[in-house]
Formats: sequence, structure tokens, C-alpha cells
Amino acid sequence: RLVAETGVETLPGASDLVEVTRRVGDDASWLYVINHGDAFAPVDVHGVELVTGRDVAGDLLVPPGGVAVVRESARPARGGA
Repeated sequence: RLVAETGVETLPGASDLVEVTRRVGDDASWLYVINHGDAFAPVDVHGVELVTGRDVAGDLLVPPGGVAVVRESARPARGGA
């Protein structure tokens, strides 16, 4: 409720067990995902996953205990989380 009331952006895949951070630069944005859970974590993100080099189109699955860094193909507006 607090997130909705304050207008804070909810990042794709974020949950109690999945830590998600976005960094936005002048020419690109990056989504960092850390899965602290014991199940695969789906993340709806588009771009290139930099750990594996794989193109992702809304179908990223971060393994239990795993990490992912995605250079996003569509740059979000500054001011997002």
C-alpha cells in the first residue's frame, strides 16, 4: 500500500527474497537482481544479461542463490528506483 501511495516504482521481479536495483545513466540502464530464495525467480526485463551474454525478452529466470545484471534495451526515465 505504501508503495502505491507514494508513487515509488516497483521493480520487475522484486519480492521479499529477490533484491532488485536499477541504475540509470545518460545512455543506458542496468537492472541488478539477487535471488536470495530457494526457487527460480522470474523477471520481466528486456535487454542483454551481462553475466551470460544472453538476450532476454521478458523471460529471465534467476536461479536460487543466483545473480543477474541486465543492460536494459528500453531506458527507463530518470527518477525510477
